[in-house]
Amino acid sequence: MIEHGGVRERFKRAVLKTAMSKGIVGSNPTPSAGMNTYKGVVEKGTKRAAGLGFPTVNIPLTGSDDGIYAARVMVGKQNFIAAAFADQKRKVLEAHLLDFADDLYGKEVTIKLEKKIRESQVFDTDTALHTAIASDVYFVRKYFEGEKI
Repeated sequence: MIEHGGVRERFKRAVLKTAMSKGIVGSNPTPSAGMNTYKGVVEKGTKRAAGLGFPTVNIPLTGSDDGIYAARVMVGKQNFIAAAFADQKRKVLEAHLLDFADDLYGKEVTIKLEKKIRESQVFDTDTALHTAIASDVYFVRKYFEGEKI
């Protein structure tokens, strides 16, 4: 574990500060009441997030959720935490499973949205999108560690 003030901690603080200054994340995300669960077979996506280092599983979005969420993804009996993007425009639910690197195409997954982190945004550059996703991942880890976000 890197001590307070180490490189990893400074990176986390820098990501958070940048994200908040650009309005990417707020200090008071929406409460988790009424979050939904979705089930579907993993489909191929655009691979934009994967190109930025954040591969996702993609299933059809059948509900009205929109935005970025802390989520749980169940694959068979395995349970993973994830940063999920409910995209109403494309009707796709994307989830970046943290600490996971396997191919799930064609497999059935269940994605449970647990806490809304922020609203959807359009980013002008891949750098801005990368910063936002890194911040989302940070908040997801904090949420599942039991810290208030």
